[in-house]
Amino acid sequence: EVLLPALYEEEEEEEEEEVEEEEEQVQKGGSVGSLSVNKHRGLSLTETELEELRAQVLQLVAELEETRELAGQHEDDSLELQGLLEDERLASAQQAEVFTKQIQQLQGELRSLREEISLLEHEKESELKEIERELHLAQAEIQSLRQAAEDSATEHESDIASLQEDLCRMQNELEDMERIRGDYEMEIASLRAEMEMKSSEPSSSLGLSDYSGLQEELQELRERYHFLNEEYQALQESNNSLMGQLADLESERTQRATERWLQSQTLSMTSAESQTSEMDFLEPDPEMQLLRQQLRDAEEQMHGMKNKCQELCCELEELQHHREVSEEEQRRLQRELKCAQNEVLQFQTSHSVTQSSPTPDPPIFSLPLVGLVVISALLWCWWAETSS
Repeated sequence: EVLLPALYEEEEEEEEEEVEEEEEQVQKGGSVGSLSVNKHRGLSLTETELEELRAQVLQLVAELEETRELAGQHEDDSLELQGLLEDERLASAQQAEVFTKQIQQLQGELRSLREEISLLEHEKESELKEIERELHLAQAEIQSLRQAAEDSATEHESDIASLQEDLCRMQNELEDMERIRGDYEMEIASLRAEMEMKSSEPSSSLGLSDYSGLQEELQELRERYHFLNEEYQALQESNNSLMGQLADLESERTQRATERWLQSQTLSMTSAESQTSEMDFLEPDPEMQLLRQQLRDAEEQMHGMKNKCQELCCELEELQHHREVSEEEQRRLQRELKCAQNEVLQFQTSHSVTQSSPTPDPPIFSLPLVGLVVISALLWCWWAETSS
């Protein structure tokens, strides 16, 4: 491309030289013609003039030959220059074609790069929108978790208060039961002592009517005992069912607390991952830091509630242990009652042997036994009501 103007200038100079040579040849031809005309016209010229004319003609012929040689040389030079020019034109055309292909390739690459840039910008915008949407969802989830934590805290506080009230009530009932049990043991001991004293005394002070009345009263007390025993069994079953329901509620509450804690942990992990992905696009936001701090506070509050639930479960286990102890005490009293009943039966069998006498009298210690049975039945009723 740099050589083309120089070649064009050389071609123009060569063409101008050729035109000048042709004009000179025309001028020389005109001079030769004029000489011939003058020769024909002036045959009467002198010999010296003729010699001069011949010398001029020879000079002109020599100049013409030189001009022809120069023209041939210029023509060869022009042909050589035309070949070089043609080669340069071909090379420049090939180079231009190569440049055109390279330009087209670069333009295609530029278009592809622009398309990729537009796609990346679109993806970036979509990712930013997705991150903003996830951020809003995370904020809403944090708000819901915060509300759920507050609700669960309120619920657990109310449950703790109710359980503490129940604990105090059951402790008071256990103390009352221990006191009543002590009273009953003292009364049973006194009744046994009285029975032992009465068994050594003669039994001729009561009549047959009193004995039959005592027998009827004893039968009524037995029926009452069976009825109270059945009612006690029903209350025991209802108590067991209520304890099972309480255990199910405790397990369900623990499971819900665990699920909430796992959800909070998952949300914290997803928020951390979204934070790492947002570092290339967004700057740190103080609102996000505040939300993360609030999330950590909610998690700590959930841990505290979980510990409180575990403490309440321990207290519940202690209450169940006290209940088992009271049931064992109830079974012991029941065994003592059976022993008393066996003593009554032994007394009846021993009395039936001596019943053939004209004035048979029942033993005087039947009334304390009846009182013992009544007290035991009342104790069972009271314990069944308190345990339900």
